[in-house]
Amino acid sequence: MLDFANQVVVITGAAGNLGQAVVEAFHGAGARLTLVDRSPDRLQKMFKALADSAKYFLAQSVDVTDAHSIENMVAETVKRFGRIDVLVNAAGGASEGIRSGQGVEVGVTDSTSLITVKLSTTSPLTSLK
Repeated sequence: MLDFANQVVVITGAAGNLGQAVVEAFHGAGARLTLVDRSPDRLQKMFKALADSAKYFLAQSVDVTDAHSIENMVAETVKRFGRIDVLVNAAGGASEGIRSGQGVEVGVTDSTSLITVKLSTTSPLTSLK
């Protein structure tokens, strides 16, 4: 893994399976992290060791499909760390059938949901430079 010491990394979907692996990798590489999840308490439970450190921000109850929610998270991250260097957009948004393994087909609704998640998350970040 590369050295990410002093780099500010935002990880959406941090409490999901992929998100957890990404958090571990960037944490191991020395990054400052903003962990984003829609659950009000899942990040706190999963990442107890990071919760009280100034190097980490657990952005809970963030809806990545809501621009206002994302803008607030971005503003808080910039306030704490001064910038954002990396965005890892691991937030899902798959339907229950896909999550539970009951179905493998991805329909128009699922595709639209995933696209909305990705666009909603990245749009507020495009103004940061």
